[in-house]
This record gives sequence, C-alpha cells and structure tokens, in this order.
Amino acid sequence: MNHLIQINETEINGELQLSVDARELYRFLEVGNDFSTWIKGRIADFGFIQGVDFSPLLKKQERENQGLSRFVPGQNKTDYILTLDMAKELAMLERSPKGTEARRYFIRIEKQSHIQTELLFKALGELIKAKPLWGKIRRYAELGLSNYEIAKLLDCCESTVRLHKQQMRALGLLPTNDNALVLLGGAQ
Repeated sequence: MNHLIQINETEINGELQLSVDARELYRFLEVGNDFSTWIKGRIADFGFIQGVDFSPLLKKQERENQGLSRFVPGQNKTDYILTLDMAKELAMLERSPKGTEARRYFIRIEKQSHIQTELLFKALGELIKAKPLWGKIRRYAELGLSNYEIAKLLDCCESTVRLHKQQMRALGLLPTNDNALVLLGGAQ
C-alpha cells in the first residue's frame, strides 16, 4: 500500500492506538495557515480531548520515543500525535481533494488493521486448539492456581507448566503480570 502519511502505534490514555503525526498530516493537507494556529483552532472548535483524541509532544526525545523521525527545530514548539479517528475527522473537515484522499487512506489503513487483528485472533484460536494443554493451563492460572498445583492436575512437571506459561505470555495469551494470581494464593 502506498504510504501517504506514516501511521504509527502510540499509547494514548493507556491504550495502544493507530496514530498520525499532526505536522505530517498538516503538510499533506496543504493547509493555508500556520501549523500552530490550525491545530489549536481545530482542537478548540471541534472539542478534541487531550489524552483521548491526541497527545502533545514537547521534546525531540518524546518524538523519537514515538518512532517519529522528523523534528521541527525550536524549543517552544509543541507537536501532536493524533489518533487515527481524529486524523480522519481533520482530513474530512478540510473539504479539499487532499482531505478526501487522506480520509480514504486512513479508512483503508483501519480496515487493513481490523483484518490483520481478526487473522491474528483466528491464528491464536487455532494454536490453542492445537495445544489443548494451553487451554487447561490458562483456565487453571485464571483460577489462581500455582504452577505446582497446575502440574499436579495435569500430571506433568512444574517446569513444563512454567515453560508453557512463558510461551503463552509471549503470544499474549496470558497476562504478563501475575499480581492477581499471587493475590489469590498462587505462586510462580
């Protein structure tokens, strides 16, 4: 797919979301007034919410941490990371051929992302079917049982349970933080 505007994954309000650099969108849309006036005006006029629709970036290091390579020099510059939803809305608000092109591009990206997510969940489901032991380990772990207790129930050794749990965590099939299990009396 031709990349009109770079799409990133950014954590906004504790949630990983598809995102866009506001300056890059601004340049693509070829907006007439300066960036600061444009973005601040759009945020105020249309009620976009910081931490929900966008996140300000104040320093070069913050931009680099978000995977954004471009930085406009100047110590007092504020840049913004926009959710894909906000970027689509801003593109639509421009009412120009560039705005239409950007909005359609964002919709294609979003559809592609949904398809990839569905395929991933389907593949993970197939993996669990292929490894029925994983389904059992997950259920027992959710009940707060220790690795030792799970091993006894499954008639295997504790190290086997530990290895399978590590593999499941790496694939996102088990939480990486077992605080809840420890609170329920389970042990690692």
